[in-house]
Amino acid sequence: MTVEELAILEPTLRRHGWCALNPKTTRALCMFDRDMARLAGFSVIQMMPYIGPEFVFPEYRGKGLSEEMHAEMKRFGEEVGIRGFMVVADSAFTQQMCEAEGLKKLEVPVYVAQVSE
Repeated sequence: MTVEELAILEPTLRRHGWCALNPKTTRALCMFDRDMARLAGFSVIQMMPYIGPEFVFPEYRGKGLSEEMHAEMKRFGEEVGIRGFMVVADSAFTQQMCEAEGLKKLEVPVYVAQVSE
């Protein structure tokens, strides 16, 4: 997808508070009215990085290692140009770290599908 092709979706994305789309990692299917004059709807598949799993062995916990790894992964993401990332907060510590970082907690159900093994 080109930046120009995705630009038609930007007003709707902004209005809903959704992230801008990266043309290198996104495909969008756009449906138009019969006259092809007005966007009727769209469906997007995109790659959104997921940080995890992350694990620190018990004898090394409480020494800032997790925070250091998280910061390094964020730096890497910025370096390669990601537009955001997801974290599954499967522990109280992870949830606390996400909240301290200002990550937005989703209030809607999230579903996962395995496409291949």
